[in-house]
Amino acid sequence: MGGLRRLKRRSADRYEVEPLRGDLDASYWEPEDWKLSTRIMEIAKPLTDNAVDNDVFEAIVRMAVLCWNIALLPADQQEQELRSLIDETTAKREPEGFASEAQAWSRVLLDRKRKLFRNDRRTVVDYTIERIGNSLRLHVIAGFAPR
Repeated sequence: MGGLRRLKRRSADRYEVEPLRGDLDASYWEPEDWKLSTRIMEIAKPLTDNAVDNDVFEAIVRMAVLCWNIALLPADQQEQELRSLIDETTAKREPEGFASEAQAWSRVLLDRKRKLFRNDRRTVVDYTIERIGNSLRLHVIAGFAPR
């Protein structure tokens, strides 16, 4: 009887067991898709597919991580955090042209997070982007955001 199960009372003295799904999206417990780093890379995919070099790719991944956490905030706080993110991004002197596209990218990333993983309430506590040869790998430490 693998996986999580929920007891359901069937009669006065008997219980039956059913899979635990709750309000989680259907793919939440799929092993190949469960890693938060995989999900973040999925929301960033349309932007990373068009990245011209590793620096731009890395900047997009950083933006995706931040947007993932922003999407977990109440709607009124999201706009304030986005403005703060854009200001911070501009101050860090990201790759040329990044700051001008950051606002449009953040909207795409937030929208994809909501559409693809709306019920995933995990938050990124810490992350690293590791360069291995000519590729990058995202490592994420996750926690759960309150509802």
